[in-house]
Amino acid sequence: MKTLTRLIVAGGVSAMIITLMLKLFGTDVDDATRPSLLQLLKDTVRASIAIYIVLTIFGLLLRAIRYRILVKASSVGEAPSLFQFGLVTGVRNMMVDLLPARLGELIYVALLNRGYAVKASHCLSSLSIAVVFDFIALAFIIFISGLILVLTGDAKVWIWITFALVLVVVTIGVLSLTVFLPHVIHLLKRLPVRHKWFKAMISLAEQLNDSILTCRRAGVFGSVFLLSVTIRVLKYAGLFILFLAVASPAFTQLAEAPWEKVLAALVGAEISASLPIPTLMSFGTYETGGTLTLAALGFSASDSFLALLGVHVWSQSIDYGLGLICLLLFVFLVRSTQSTAMHRTEKLKIAAAMFVFLVGCFFLALQYRSHLKLGSSSAPPVGESLIEAMQPEVQSSLTSLSGKGIDGFVVWSSNRFGNHDILKMNLPSGKIEQLTTHPHTETWPRISADGRKLVFARSRETWVSQRNSVAWNVWIKDLGTGVETKITDTASYPFWVDENVIGYLKDGQSIHQYNLLTNKSEILFMPGQNNAVPLDSPLSSPDIHPLTAAVVFTTRQTALNLNTGFWGTGLWQQNHQLDGVLDGCELNWSYNGDRLYQVGHGGKQKTMFYEIDPETLQATPLLDLPGEYSHEYWPEDSNDGKYLVFGASKGDHEHDTADYEIFLWEIGQPASDATRLTFHTGNDNWPDIFVE
Repeated sequence: MKTLTRLIVAGGVSAMIITLMLKLFGTDVDDATRPSLLQLLKDTVRASIAIYIVLTIFGLLLRAIRYRILVKASSVGEAPSLFQFGLVTGVRNMMVDLLPARLGELIYVALLNRGYAVKASHCLSSLSIAVVFDFIALAFIIFISGLILVLTGDAKVWIWITFALVLVVVTIGVLSLTVFLPHVIHLLKRLPVRHKWFKAMISLAEQLNDSILTCRRAGVFGSVFLLSVTIRVLKYAGLFILFLAVASPAFTQLAEAPWEKVLAALVGAEISASLPIPTLMSFGTYETGGTLTLAALGFSASDSFLALLGVHVWSQSIDYGLGLICLLLFVFLVRSTQSTAMHRTEKLKIAAAMFVFLVGCFFLALQYRSHLKLGSSSAPPVGESLIEAMQPEVQSSLTSLSGKGIDGFVVWSSNRFGNHDILKMNLPSGKIEQLTTHPHTETWPRISADGRKLVFARSRETWVSQRNSVAWNVWIKDLGTGVETKITDTASYPFWVDENVIGYLKDGQSIHQYNLLTNKSEILFMPGQNNAVPLDSPLSSPDIHPLTAAVVFTTRQTALNLNTGFWGTGLWQQNHQLDGVLDGCELNWSYNGDRLYQVGHGGKQKTMFYEIDPETLQATPLLDLPGEYSHEYWPEDSNDGKYLVFGASKGDHEHDTADYEIFLWEIGQPASDATRLTFHTGNDNWPDIFVE
């Protein structure tokens, strides 16, 4: 019962440590490059994971052989089979980090003693000798690494310092087993204590000492040393491969780190995990030790922490998978059962432990929730065309377009060709062409006043959720020549202010406008500068009036003194007047700037469009589709002010993963007259329209 209580406490402490480290090391996180932990695990190179599993199994087998050699030597030939040692070793590998200071290794003693009737002294001696030789092997590997660096002319002082520290630990371990233990036994026997438990402790210590002496005389230490070195080499080789597998897709600097620095981090992580801090599976302590090592060597602390956390999750998952298999086989074959009555004091201890566990999980859940707000960690499925299946509806749409006499085109972002590209539909023919083919995600397309250029955002990685407004670069594409020109980095939500000026959200924090003639940018709005919006307030979907430079944007309602929901929209004018407009999002100017359009609450599927008077800020319901597609977003009017193009789903919300379709509506006509333009189960978003 004490073990259960400790495990629960350890789980809570681990959760709190990881939360704290994510918070501390997250202060220097570059949102433009850092993925979420889920994305990191998803992108880990699978072939490398397979190699790590093979090396782990091979290392488990060698550990079992080493333990069996030591037990046979100490017990003069009597020992369980290699298969039985394999089961015990697998469970030991699973449990070693479950308790602080590697106390989980004691499960090895319990299983051998209770399951296979090996004397406790032989179990303890084989375990103690194996631990000491693990450190001897570690010191040997560090020493050889240092020699290699010396021979290659790249000697590192820190690696010799690490060697010296490990050598101190080795010396203490060897002296403890060969010198200190006999002296401690001698001193204990001289004490005037006569309790039964005290005599039993002295007897066990004497048996342990005898067992160690028997091993020394058996002459097996040479084989144990070679096995220990091989085990260590396999372990660090596997972890190194796993580290590269985690870091390569996301952290270029870490993936290209010299091998000796990665080794130092892995050693630092292991030493930190061995400290007597009550954590579960060493989560928190392992990452902290490795991160501090890499940070001291010049690497990003935030990147290092996430990479090591990914390594730890993968390694523990594999160790626990193998360990559980071994434990199930052990229980099935040994069939040992034990029951213990639970007293009132034990119940109180468990209740207190559960409280610590739940508190830790609560804070970790809050941190996890903040990561989820970054959006989907992977691109949505490509989907399939519905044109053939919905031929009557498609034909009705084309007939409607012809009847309107509209001549122009619509652009939008769609993943139907494998990732989000910018597509163009010619009106009224309905013919679709692909404007971009870059392997990264492209979205937020906006058409210039003359219809000849397109401004859009391209992700800095293959996939970036639109909830991350930083990891993008703004580009302009000449629709005539196809030439693309990058305007700025770490910017999103681009739009045209006039034919020579574009606006965008920079670093998720400020609204800029950029003059294409002078190649100069200026900040028009930033939270906390000449306005009452609190510093660091998140902004999205900005727009700038072409004549007055009045800025509209979306942010938290608390920043706008609104209290009807979470997100709200604001209007900031050059006289520094700030007004909260409406709960909802995506407030933008009409093409000629005489009105505002916004997505607000209400409607058939929780959203609808509103028209807002910029003078009075009076909101008037504008459009809510009557059909099954009635979750509307991204209203954008045409350059002649006659049409509104937008997207709508059946109720699913996520902007870049849900099945949105693109619609065209003639402003002022019945909502039922809106024309559906796209017929595809993939994601279509952020449309714009140009009319000749």
